[in-house]
Amino acid sequence: LTVEDLLCELRIAGYSSAKEIDYAILESNGKLSFFVSEQAPNICGIAHPVIIDGNLVEYALEDSGKSEKWVLDTLKKKKTELSAVFLMTVDDEDKIEIIKRKDCAL
Repeated sequence: LTVEDLLCELRIAGYSSAKEIDYAILESNGKLSFFVSEQAPNICGIAHPVIIDGNLVEYALEDSGKSEKWVLDTLKKKKTELSAVFLMTVDDEDKIEIIKRKDCAL
């Protein structure tokens, strides 16, 4: 299961951001169960995954109207290296969510 597959399953289940979920379980029947975070952010529109596992996602940059420079400038302002990011999303109102590798239970 890739991160993109997981994000797809989140959207199918009605969630627009991974930040809405505390954790997910891949059940023995192959389905995913999601457990909602009590501190779920208010997401506006779809959360475009502009970085996945330290790599820029070209199609998401295009879909969100963002550039590689915008992402790198945003990371610099947050004093975060690209390689340290597990997932970075930006929603339709430019709300940014960053999940660093150390924040993930892999």
